[in-house]
Amino acid sequence: MMSRSAASKKRSGSQKPKPHGHVETAISNEWRMVAMVGLGALAFFLMPVLPAQPQFAGIVDVPLAFRGVAAGLVVGLLGRNVIVPRLRALLAFVAVLLGGVVLVAIAPGAVGIGGLLGAILLAPGLAVAVPMASPLGSWVPEAVALTAIMLMSLWLAGFLPGPLQGKPAQQQRHTLDVATNATSYSFDGVDFARTYALMKGGMGYYQAFDKAVTADSRHGPGYIRNPFNYREPLLFEIWRILPGSNANDLLRWFMLWGLGLMLASYALARNLAEPGVALLAPIGIATYLTTFWWGGSWFLVTELWASLFVVAAVWALVTRRWAASLVLLLLAAATREFTIVLVPAWLVTWWFGALEQDRRQTWWFPATATLLPAIPIVIHVFAAPRLGPGTLGGVTQWFHGGFDILFQVLLFGWGSMTGTSIAGLMFVAAALTAIGLAQPTWKRAALTAAVAAPILYLLFFSAGYWHYYWGAAFTPLFVAIAPGVLGSLFPPSTPRALAAE
Repeated sequence: MMSRSAASKKRSGSQKPKPHGHVETAISNEWRMVAMVGLGALAFFLMPVLPAQPQFAGIVDVPLAFRGVAAGLVVGLLGRNVIVPRLRALLAFVAVLLGGVVLVAIAPGAVGIGGLLGAILLAPGLAVAVPMASPLGSWVPEAVALTAIMLMSLWLAGFLPGPLQGKPAQQQRHTLDVATNATSYSFDGVDFARTYALMKGGMGYYQAFDKAVTADSRHGPGYIRNPFNYREPLLFEIWRILPGSNANDLLRWFMLWGLGLMLASYALARNLAEPGVALLAPIGIATYLTTFWWGGSWFLVTELWASLFVVAAVWALVTRRWAASLVLLLLAAATREFTIVLVPAWLVTWWFGALEQDRRQTWWFPATATLLPAIPIVIHVFAAPRLGPGTLGGVTQWFHGGFDILFQVLLFGWGSMTGTSIAGLMFVAAALTAIGLAQPTWKRAALTAAVAAPILYLLFFSAGYWHYYWGAAFTPLFVAIAPGVLGSLFPPSTPRALAAE
């Protein structure tokens, strides 16, 4: 009979040592390979495309090759230290073929032979090469992948050298010049551009906003009836101090602002799922933002700028960065006041014991989370020009919600999605599922409140059909949380934890 020590040695000897950076998951390698193909194809399909305009008819090869890059990055991160390089290359190749078949079926005009060949070559190469950076640090492959997604997005936005450089500004110059020249206009984004131009000329915020809005052909004198008809001043003051002199300069700043949103979305998704899955969040954000990079003066709606603070605040909350989460919540509410509906996420986080102390000792957290974001709103109400009796009247105009408007809210901004804008509904459905899977309990409660509160707000509160853009404050949050739907199969792990294995 074998001795106990000998049996123990035999058992331990039969176990292969785990490679550096190995990640324990809830699925076998066989199912992981299936997921690598599926998620790689999804990344291929999700990447943004250029607007459907004649001037871009011949520019399909580079965006198509970019789709292959995205697929290769996702496959490479998912197979890092788990699947051998040659097999990663094969799976990336299959992912591109699958994504290409779907793309041809939905939007054949987006496919060119040169671009498809580029995608087929780039995807397997990156699936092999990116994980090879792991010896430099477990975080390096993630950084490389995220940087690649952001650079491709900036190229598609016309920010980087290439055939598209400067095209968004040229395309939108007439619309944005209208604001500078104060001719007839009738759109909120131009109202804000005109406000910015007047402030750059030395006018104070409230006076500039009033002049810009009342000059809108839809409004006229007397349109502003209460302080909430003004936007809060913080974002406009940020615009004032940024280098630049016209709305086209703001467009370039918005492109860089979008990079911050992509980083924040990845950071939040990375807390809910492993890197290869989390990378789908900034890819989705890039597609969402492309609509606004090329969409006239839509990029100036304040909800879009507020979404960066919203996503960053929730990320700080779920990663226990309590002070940072409170400051970011304050900035969100100071940029668009209705983002204060997120406060319940901070309250339930405290209630379910995330601070790991007796609730009587941490009463300051819910108190601060409730009062701090209210401060800029109160200051705004008192700073806005007095409008005479009934200054808070007219707020009943915002009780025009409903499921039909909510549906439009969730679809808004996905015009750059290939073939359909239903992606907004898909991301929301995934986010709603993901919040039920998050662990531990306090995080699940926090994310549930962070998703449910905005949806309920947008369901019951609206100024009417044409205010569907309100949802832009929260849509990036839904995109960032959505990868968590696979969090139980591909659980998150920090780079520090990977390095310690």
